[in-house]
Formats: sequence, C-alpha cells, structure tokens
Amino acid sequence: MDKAKWMQLFTGSEGYVERFIQMVYSHWVRSGDLVIDGGSADGCHTRPLSELVGPQGITLAVEPLYFIYKSRPWAKNYKSDNVIIEESALSNFVGESHFNCIKDTPGYSGLKKGYWPAGETVEDITVRVITLDELIKKHALNIGARNLSFIKLDLEGGEYDALRGGRDTLQRYKPLIIFEHAPKAAPINYGYLADAFFELGRELGYGVYDVWGDVHATSGDLDDTELPYLALVPDSESHVARYRKVIDTVGV
Repeated sequence: MDKAKWMQLFTGSEGYVERFIQMVYSHWVRSGDLVIDGGSADGCHTRPLSELVGPQGITLAVEPLYFIYKSRPWAKNYKSDNVIIEESALSNFVGESHFNCIKDTPGYSGLKKGYWPAGETVEDITVRVITLDELIKKHALNIGARNLSFIKLDLEGGEYDALRGGRDTLQRYKPLIIFEHAPKAAPINYGYLADAFFELGRELGYGVYDVWGDVHATSGDLDDTELPYLALVPDSESHVARYRKVIDTVGV
C-alpha cells in the first residue's frame, strides 16, 4: 500500500476516509451477516452495510440522536427492511445518561466532553445507554443464528467504553472492528489510560492494527496526526491474513 498517496487523498478530499473504511468492510462483510453500525449518525455506513448483508442479513444501527437525523434528508440511509434502529448510546453500562448534543453538527455529540467546532451550541440532554452485550440480547430473536462479522464505532471518544461493554459479544463472535480513535484526546476526555485499548485487545484475543495493516503493541507510536481510525483484528492466523489481504486489495 502506498501510505503517502492515501494520506494525500485523506487530507485533500472531504469524506475520503469514510469511503476508504467502506472499501475495507465491503471486502469483509458477506451476505446474510449481522453487522453493527455504532454511532451511525447520518447513516453513511448504514446503507452500504445493509446492502452488503442483503435481505437475509441484519444491520443494527445504534444512534442516540436518531430523532434528529430522521427528520433530515439523510434518513433515506436508514430506509431498509434489514436495518434495525437502536436509539441509544453505546457504553459500558445500561441505563440513562447526560449527553452533549451539538444540534448544528450532531456528529460531534457524545457522552463526555469532546472537541466540537468553536461557537457551537451544546445542549445537555438525557439519552438511553446500552452495551454491545445487551444490544445482542435485546435483538436476539431478530439476530437468530446470523454471524456478527463487523462492527464500526464512531462515538467521539466513547469507543473504549463501548468495547468494554461488549466482552461477551466480542469473544463469542470475533468480529472485525474498525473504530475512530484520537490517541491523545480520547483517553483524556473519557478517563482511561492510553494503552487501555491494547490491553483490552490482548485480553479478548485481538490485535490492534492501523488501517494500513500494521500491528501495534502500545500507543507510543500513535498520535493525533495519524488517520484517526484503528482496527481490532482477531489474533488467529486466518483473520490476520484475511485483514492484510483486504488492505492490500483496497490499497493504491
């Protein structure tokens, strides 16, 4: 993969990183699978995921601010018979919580303090909160025997807590997980140590990879100037080989 060329595309074209992630999971997800779009926002990944799993699959779209998105043109991204909308925030507990709602740019909203654009109006609202494990239990009848193959998490810093709330699910299904991660900002805002992702990954049988296909053992070689997405890849030889093959396939 030509990393320099990809970085030039990422920084020079709005939304290119989202398209790159879509290319990655389009080579991973199969018809009939179960997938989770955590922090689905305007549904830019919900629709392509629902098309990949097809009529026999299910996409669980988890979005606490769906009441905002459903009134906008983006709602069309959720309109599919195989999409189940869970209007909750993902974290490591079940209940309710305060939530920072950024109405003009809701994609910056989150359970904890974030880095939204200056001048934005922040409204403190209450949202339902669910864990990945409880999400699977709640929709068990719909899920049936489907294989959970992929999870995308874009939670404005809350990704680590969401993964902590999905231990049983991750150990049972071993899905590929691609998640947004600001290595310096997210641990500060959500109160965890910088290497926590790596420790959790080892505990659950995952390696932490960047989207270039390189594995990392600590947070020391990551910073907020890198592409803000990482992948948790099951540490079996077959999963690692498959992930690297996918990265090579979508590379330039």
